[in-house]
Amino acid sequence: MALIVLINDSRRWSNDLNPDRIEDNLDSFLSLYKNIFSKEVYEYMNSLIHMESLILKDTNMIDLRKRLMDIDIYRIIAGYNIFNHLLHTLNNINNRSLIINVEDCSLQAYTKQKNNKYVFLSYYFYPNLNKEKRKNITNIGQVDVSLYKEKTSQELKQEQIELISQYQSFSKRLEVLKNYNHEGYTQNKKEEILKEIDLLYSLLDNLKPKIKENRRLSENNAELIKLNKNNYYQFIDKLGIQETELKQETESDDNLLGIETRLVKQYPETNINVLVKNR
Repeated sequence: MALIVLINDSRRWSNDLNPDRIEDNLDSFLSLYKNIFSKEVYEYMNSLIHMESLILKDTNMIDLRKRLMDIDIYRIIAGYNIFNHLLHTLNNINNRSLIINVEDCSLQAYTKQKNNKYVFLSYYFYPNLNKEKRKNITNIGQVDVSLYKEKTSQELKQEQIELISQYQSFSKRLEVLKNYNHEGYTQNKKEEILKEIDLLYSLLDNLKPKIKENRRLSENNAELIKLNKNNYYQFIDKLGIQETELKQETESDDNLLGIETRLVKQYPETNINVLVKNR
């Protein structure tokens, strides 16, 4: 089971949506529409509040849900439903190294390796029921999931090759100098050779830890990819998503983000974006 970190900051919530009473407040808010919505719509929204229906698993009522997206309260209830479903799903992934951070309406799951943080999933939704602020709500957030490719970084590989090549070159030169017949050389030449030998020893001593560290980074990278893959397949399995449902939307070589491919599963209320990254 994952580790959950809760960070509450009530200042970021509206006065009418206290985080400790969000379900009650949504119930109360929905009740104002009881005589406005049809029985079908009202009962469906109520089932979303109480997690009896799950948007990310629901394949029914697609046309109705598309129409409901024009209604503020539906977007808020849908966001709440998605948020809680994601939180429950992440908490049931069998990986103790997965850390879940909940801060008001933002949800992030990540793993840490040394001092680095690797985000697996992020989601944010807008629960503020203030009338003025509701006017500015245009969506209920995207679900971004990172999937690392099963190969180590080409940069790490190339660096390792170069380090080993340097080490071998210095070693060969050192052997030549150590086994060379110095008879007939002037004192100055002998001193130059001894200085070069000392320099080569120093260079080799400096290269050894770099080669070891680079190898460690490659091994850590492989472990990170393994953990990420485990998280990913558990996640889509628990949501009932088939890989064939993920449609490739873009393919790029983004050096800044490292994203090569973006796969998307669309819902009327949100998208799940699988960001395939080169590690």
